[in-house]
Amino acid sequence: MSKKKVLNPKKQLLILVVIAAIGFVLLLIYQREILEDTWATLIKADLRYVMLLPLIQVINYFFIGTYYRKMFAVFGAKIEVSRSWGVVAAMNFVNQVLPSGGLSGVTYLAYGFRNKLETGKTTLVQIGRYMFAFGSYAIYAPIAVYLIVSGGRSEDLNKLLETATDSWAVFGVVGVFFLLMGLVIGSFFNKWIAHAFGRLMLRVINWFNKTILRRKNRIELNFFKQLNREFHQGTEEVRKVGVRALLPSIWMLLSVATELSIVFVSLLAVGGDVGIGPVFLAFVAANIVGTVSVIPGDVGVHEATVILVLVAFGVDEPVAISTTLLYRVFNKFIFLPIGFFFYARILKPALEASGK
Repeated sequence: MSKKKVLNPKKQLLILVVIAAIGFVLLLIYQREILEDTWATLIKADLRYVMLLPLIQVINYFFIGTYYRKMFAVFGAKIEVSRSWGVVAAMNFVNQVLPSGGLSGVTYLAYGFRNKLETGKTTLVQIGRYMFAFGSYAIYAPIAVYLIVSGGRSEDLNKLLETATDSWAVFGVVGVFFLLMGLVIGSFFNKWIAHAFGRLMLRVINWFNKTILRRKNRIELNFFKQLNREFHQGTEEVRKVGVRALLPSIWMLLSVATELSIVFVSLLAVGGDVGIGPVFLAFVAANIVGTVSVIPGDVGVHEATVILVLVAFGVDEPVAISTTLLYRVFNKFIFLPIGFFFYARILKPALEASGK
């Protein structure tokens, strides 16, 4: 009896990336009637703004890396600035070639800092990154709405909200998002919720590994129990530290501001003039959709969401598409080789050492 051929993990990653790229290309083909206008918009982009994009991304890496350093310090672990930057770049690379939602980030962060902190606590640090980021949205949201209303675009906002509330798909995405956020928050305070949620995620991950990636390795229940125990040891330490544990959130607040700036500067580069408020709504909506997406790097769904929201506020479609191409393709393409370098130097050796 012949053995079933199993694809090499590198080939699996390549297939996922190709599928994601095809999805994005199909999105553009569907809009092929405006591709010519989009290209014309791109070649006229203001290079002064375009050259700012990589610089802002570097600043964003600094803020995220500083969040990790400050959060690890809460648990008494000290990490070097260079290593924190490298791991951030490596995880961003990984998140472009693996299904997102933060799961891959949790795994690779644990591998990257396996000698510094227990897996359960690095999981808490990574979850904290996303929770603080989404918490930042709630802080910026009133400012964005004020800018939209004061800018005379309240009618566009009302139309967008009416369109969204008429769609069951939107309700489904938002519902799943808040369910996940609720389970994560509940896991922080309640061990039973953490255990139930963790068991569910364990089944999902093992199913994905077996059915999609065709990997034989399973995450065993005993490992999960140890992870759960370390996670709640971490939550207890956070509670004892008190307010000081919330200070790293400042760096995620700044990180969200820089990510938003990247989108806004991309819009300015192609001549868009809609204001920061609509850009914020487009950015938040795309990230909420990306949270529940299993497509590598959220390719396609993220871009489509940004385009739809910007167009709803009167941005010409070629300008909206050009904006997403600049910050989602141009800016990410520049940093993919850098991310791969740090992946090969920091995370890949950790994976090989663990026998994965």
